Amino acid sequence: MKSTFAFPAVSVCLLALAAVAPLTGCGNAGPGGSPPVPLAGQAVPLGPGDRLHITVYGQDLMTNDYMVDRDGSVALPLAGRVQIGGMVTADAEAAIRKKLSRGIVVDPNVTVDVIQYRPIYVIGEVNKPGAYDYTSNIVMINAVALAGGFTYRAGKEAVTVLRGSEASEQRYHATQTTALQPGDVVLVPERFF
Repeated sequence: MKSTFAFPAVSVCLLALAAVAPLTGCGNAGPGGSPPVPLAGQAVPLGPGDRLHITVYGQDLMTNDYMVDRDGSVALPLAGRVQIGGMVTADAEAAIRKKLSRGIVVDPNVTVDVIQYRPIYVIGEVNKPGAYDYTSNIVMINAVALAGGFTYRAGKEAVTVLRGSEASEQRYHATQTTALQPGDVVLVPERFF
């Protein structure tokens, strides 16, 4: 006696969709999806821990290297604190110019250059977890390579990127090509057998 087993057409279609959905990115939509990919040459917002060189032309006392404080500000001599966290360098220049033009410097000319962005962090199931210098165009797999690669227990398919401060933290599922920003935390979980 010959036995045959046939899948109903609907079941075959559902299986095909289940296999293709992760490849098309359907699983990445919404709050747990992939972070926005920065465009080439796109400016990165400044944040706490970034080291800057601020030049105020004609004002040697103010021209110096500064670090963005925990509250997102820099303290300039004579001008006081200027809030620049979350701004790109052009906006930071405008904010500093505005503060200085309030009677401190006549027609100030300001430039802000980033010396070094805050580091990225790779934690969890990697061989050397820790902080690593941010470089432009770094993606998740590069960060893992800097951290000595995955351990044998790593859940490679469940890597998460944490972005932002505790109050505004966002979590994203990361693929190997997920672009990182300064201050990002790459979390590599342990896989469960």
